[in-house]
Amino acid sequence: MAKKVNEKQLGEEVIIRPPHINQEKLFNDISEYIDKEKELSKLTEEVNEYKDTLKTIGIDEFKRIYDIKRKNPATITIEAVKSDKTASFMLVSKAQYGYKGNFTDIPTILIEESTKFEADTKLVEQYYDVLVEMIKKSDVISDLHKNAIFKKTKTVSLKKDSISNLNIETDTLTENVDTKYKPSDLLDIIKPVYSVMNFNLD
Repeated sequence: MAKKVNEKQLGEEVIIRPPHINQEKLFNDISEYIDKEKELSKLTEEVNEYKDTLKTIGIDEFKRIYDIKRKNPATITIEAVKSDKTASFMLVSKAQYGYKGNFTDIPTILIEESTKFEADTKLVEQYYDVLVEMIKKSDVISDLHKNAIFKKTKTVSLKKDSISNLNIETDTLTENVDTKYKPSDLLDIIKPVYSVMNFNLD
């Protein structure tokens, strides 16, 4: 079991029972969340089962209508009537495909070929200055294109481990030794992503 301490220590799991928060209310909130999450998980499974069943029906009807009309129906609405009530759902087709074959079984009219030119990034970086000089001297490439072939983009971003290094005494950018930070202030600035998970009730 992890050691119970009041402050977080680097490299250790910390278990805290906040003395300023009503323990009974906190317990009830956590246990209620866990119960509702279990209910939601079960409902989600049931919903997905119904959804898969209806999707299969929709696809079958879509194919049937396509065969009859010989035209992409794109969107179909399927209805069911009981007494004076109607239940329905819609099936929408999208121009996205999960085909994984080698296209030998696909009519050529459905196939298109395109050519994409790529450069070896490492080699371009290594010989960048040489390539730029060659391009500048070229009589074939227009002046407009000479300046557009290679582009340099400078990107500034937070280091991946920034959240672990917030104990900063001075502003190293301005070298203002009078400037001090609290980690909480920096957290407000860098805005890391948080998540809650693995709820459990023993």
